[in-house]
Order: sequence, then C-alpha cells, then structure tokens
Amino acid sequence: MIREVYVELFRGIRGCEKPIRLARFNLLIGLNNSGKTSLLEALFIAPYPYLSKDLPIIDIDKRKVFEYLHGYALTYRYANNALIKCMLEKGNVLKVELEPERVKSIMVDGRQLSTTSDVDFVKALYGEYSDDLSRALRCYSIFIPNSDVFIRDLIHGEVRYWEFIEATGAHVRVIRRFLSKVIHDVLTEVTLKRSQLVVRKELPDGDVAYIDLRDQGDGVERFLVAALWLEAIKPRLVLWDDLEAASHPSLIEALLQWLTEHEWQVVASTHSIDVLREVVHLAPHDAMIIALKKDPDDILHYRTYTIDEVADLMDKGLDPRKMMEKCI
Repeated sequence: MIREVYVELFRGIRGCEKPIRLARFNLLIGLNNSGKTSLLEALFIAPYPYLSKDLPIIDIDKRKVFEYLHGYALTYRYANNALIKCMLEKGNVLKVELEPERVKSIMVDGRQLSTTSDVDFVKALYGEYSDDLSRALRCYSIFIPNSDVFIRDLIHGEVRYWEFIEATGAHVRVIRRFLSKVIHDVLTEVTLKRSQLVVRKELPDGDVAYIDLRDQGDGVERFLVAALWLEAIKPRLVLWDDLEAASHPSLIEALLQWLTEHEWQVVASTHSIDVLREVVHLAPHDAMIIALKKDPDDILHYRTYTIDEVADLMDKGLDPRKMMEKCI
C-alpha cells in the first residue's frame, strides 16, 4: 500500500502544495486538467519504475501505456527532470527521478539503486531477491486508462494468454459474482471461441448461446476485459481513470462492489455523481474522496473528505463535486 505520494515537474503537474495522503480506497475528483490522470500515472510508475519491463498478459512496457493517453514525455512541459516520491506501507521512502523518456535515478531510503536491473530494488524493499518477488513487484500497480485502443490491445493479450486466465477462474468469478447482478440475461462465464472473447448465455429453453463480447455494449466490454486482467494477475494497487466511462449506474454499482471486495488498494478518478453516490452507499472501509485542483502555476492542491462528509452534502441536496471545488 502507498501511504502518500508527491510529484514535481511530472506530466501536467509543476509541483504539489504538500504530499497527497492515500487510504485503502481513494476516489479522485476535480475539474478537467486538475491533475487526476497525472497522479494516477505517477502511482503507476513509482512502485516498480522499470519502464522497459512488459506488463503481464498484455506484453507491453509501461512506457506504451502513456501513449494511450496524451503522449509519452514524462516531464512537465517536456523539460527538466521530474520527481515522484512515495512513502510505502512499511515506511520505505521511494524517490524516482525521470527524464522526458526514461528513468534517471531510483532511490529507496536514500540508497541509490540501478535503473536497469531490479535486483537491488527488490532487495532494498524486501531484504532479499527472488524471481517470484521480482514478478510480484512487476504486477504491483496496474493502470486502466480511458482508452479504447488500450482495451483492444488488452483483449488481444487476453486471447493470447487465455489458458492462464482460465486457470485462475477469473472468467467465471467476474460474471457470476458481479456482472450477473446487473444483467438480466443468464450469463455464466467468459470463454474463447474462434479466437474471440465470448460470453456464455443460458437461454430459457435450456439451450446455450455464445455472444461476442463486443455485442454486450461498450460499458460491459470495458468492465469485463479490465476485470479479467485484474482478477488474473491480482495487483496490489489498482489505478483506474474515468471509472464511469460508458457505464450505466447499475454497472457502476457492480464495478465498485467488485473493486471494494478485493484486498488491493484502489485509486480511481471520476467526474460522475453516480460514482460518488455508489461509493457513499457502499461505504468501503478506509476510504477517502480526494478533491484536486491546480492553481494557475500548475501547483496541485488537494483536500480529503470522508464518506460521511460526502453523504452529509448529498443529504442536503448539494453536489459534492461543486462544493468541494469551492473548498480547496
């Protein structure tokens, strides 16, 4: 778990007024260009900053993920060196310095580490090194950007590694425990037919049909593709940009319930009042709403709110998104 994060000269953020504290479940809100996506990207890099290592299943390196959003350059205004500083769960302080297209330096608790090999990195955090630990750190943080191209590439990766996904049981759990609550059809699993992801549907007459995942609608497809990935590799930190993209409120409810029933830490961004309502309804343990705002100098300011504080605003008929923007 990451306890706090600070960024400087990174992507669209010139600096932070103060380090941003994080809980187990975190929902980022704020105007467009308030730093939500940049903060998610920083959290994606920091726990395992080896950008050349491929992400599991999708087989792309971390650098590629930034291209799905708004270009690859990592530094503010494409100049200077960026800094990401995190305090981890055990109190370790991790500092990552970045040049526009690569990691310049990595430090854990003041100790300089290699930027090309993760051996020292794993030893610094865990006191030992093994391939299993290295693979676990590679899966530490997983980022779901709001990108149709990313979803297409992720589908191709899941088709390629379908036997692994199927062996984890993710193809059944996601459907039966969550999606079945918001879809009227009797769906039992995701499977592979003719190199396409399909959903198995039981018909009223006892017959079975296999429906192309693309025919389930953009919101369902996005949820299932991302959930299969996350369920299969079980990261410790889930980062999700524009959580509500293409989703009906009932699907948002299923998505949030699914996210909060796992042990991972969640940092997600949203513009949707429906997402706020469902988070208040679910009231996840150790949760915060984090309102972000950048000043004219691109310095990031924030304020945290508890679930109860957001619920009180809603009970008064107020929109928390607008009220919080005024309070920062």
